[in-house]
Amino acid sequence: MKSKDLRSEATLMSRSDLARWCGLPERHPLVGLFHRFGGVRKANDTLGALSHLKGEAFLDAVFAHLGVRLEADAPSLDRIPESGPFILVSNHPFGVLDGLALLREVRRRRPDFKVGVEGLLGDMPPLTDALIALTETGQDRRKRSLSGWREAAQHLQGGGGLGVFPAGRVSGYRPSDRVVMDGRWNATVIGWVAKQACPVIPVYIDGANSPLFQWLGLIHPSLRSLRVAAEMHNKKGRILQMRFGRILRPRDLAGFEGHDHLARFLRARSYALGTAFDVRREHFRWFRFPKRAEPIARDIDTAMLAKEMAGLTDTKLFDHGEFEVHLAPADQIPHLLREIGRLREVTFRAVGEGTNRALDLDEYDLYYRHLLLWDKSAQRLAGAYRVGLGWEIMDSYGSRGFYTRSLFRMKPGFDPVLRSGVELGRSFIVPDYQRQRMPLFLLWKGILSVLVRSPEARYVLGPVTVSSDYSRYSRALIMAFIRRHYWDAEHAAHIRPRKRFAFEEKRADTDALLEAAGGDVKRLDRILADIEPSQAAAPVLLKKYLHQNARILGFNRDPKFNNALDGLMILDVQDLPVDTVQNLQREFDLG
Repeated sequence: MKSKDLRSEATLMSRSDLARWCGLPERHPLVGLFHRFGGVRKANDTLGALSHLKGEAFLDAVFAHLGVRLEADAPSLDRIPESGPFILVSNHPFGVLDGLALLREVRRRRPDFKVGVEGLLGDMPPLTDALIALTETGQDRRKRSLSGWREAAQHLQGGGGLGVFPAGRVSGYRPSDRVVMDGRWNATVIGWVAKQACPVIPVYIDGANSPLFQWLGLIHPSLRSLRVAAEMHNKKGRILQMRFGRILRPRDLAGFEGHDHLARFLRARSYALGTAFDVRREHFRWFRFPKRAEPIARDIDTAMLAKEMAGLTDTKLFDHGEFEVHLAPADQIPHLLREIGRLREVTFRAVGEGTNRALDLDEYDLYYRHLLLWDKSAQRLAGAYRVGLGWEIMDSYGSRGFYTRSLFRMKPGFDPVLRSGVELGRSFIVPDYQRQRMPLFLLWKGILSVLVRSPEARYVLGPVTVSSDYSRYSRALIMAFIRRHYWDAEHAAHIRPRKRFAFEEKRADTDALLEAAGGDVKRLDRILADIEPSQAAAPVLLKKYLHQNARILGFNRDPKFNNALDGLMILDVQDLPVDTVQNLQREFDLG
């Protein structure tokens, strides 16, 4: 069947348009070769056969014919506003399919959504009411169509939604980075987007075109462009996935030095969304079997625990309502210590951490103290901290007696800090109490109580955990943020991780995201919530420490703790915020 150049049918590009694009006569042999080799004829035949359909029916038929299934992340799709103007800015991995996929998924929620397209999709009658051509056809493909951009602006002014691909060209292989990704996003397009003063939503479409497509692009970008139509027909059986980011208001786009910086930021937000898909791929990165988790140990009889608590002498720090807080050595709490190990494992496994053993206990528990939060009315533990008094540990075991030495190599120059430090770790709040503010606050009061009673104490230190439930990119982003704004370079010179966390994401411009966040942890939270499928912000305990002027000295990957990322936190007691000390002393009558 011969392809027809009838404008009543859906076509990607007629032979005459292709000739003008190539700058050759229509009857030139190369035009015919490109028409066939580039898949234009086959694409025209496919789309022409479906031209009797319109709108969503046409889109459904196209994807069914190509054997491609669409899968939009449902929670993120709900971020698209139900009414009012908005702009989607997306990466451009495939070409033709990108615009069609956005139309199909977004118009389910917003029937007034249109896609601004450049090049092949600009002339498709079944989608006349869904496409806005942003470039002129013919040889000068990159010439901006002023009428198209005016039409797009009018559509937004009328309350509609618009999708654009700021890269212009389809993603290609970058030899320097060894990855397929968009080139720089067009700053002029992004400037136009910002000028519209409406909500902007980054989008990430997962995937890439064939190796042949990428290889041709290394020879010349135009050869790659000639294969865009053919790439429609080699995706059979593929699932085309996409995620939508959080809404960025006009105020969120203000403050950038120029449109180039804003383009970098929006491109980074798009590719950061894609790191959530990489979480699934990590499971197959290494051919190995994960360590099988042991069943968690049975709980201990409540009466036995209550009896042991009642027998404690000289360990109580204070009472507060239904809670009491103790600092007890291991030899006085054999049953409670076992319950601590059980509850640690219960709590940590729930957030992707844990040892995968029946009890989370080790040799350090035998000579460290244990800060216990006991619920008197329920007769149960609500939470705990492991506390190491540095001066005691140094005198009995030397620097090797510190748990943090199992995670980080430490030079002798760090010994004075260890001796005058209170090491914290293995903190947990039982899940039933995590929605309450008071349990964590009381444990912090307990720590302050220890500091007030210990004139030897100058520093609080210990590991603060970033769960492996976070994507590798999110963990790397947290590390980079800390290094920029909360790093203690002087003390860090004495520290080296035993298991370095190594990860580099070439597609998501980390610097662009961090520049936008500045040193604001709340802005980092918003970026992380966009990346993580669970919409998780930065770890609560990490933020609590940073809020108290703590600093980080290094990061270590802990294979014994489900490969969680541990940051070594240090807090100089003299740097505690004055209002924190005054509020705690006033409320709990300390000092």
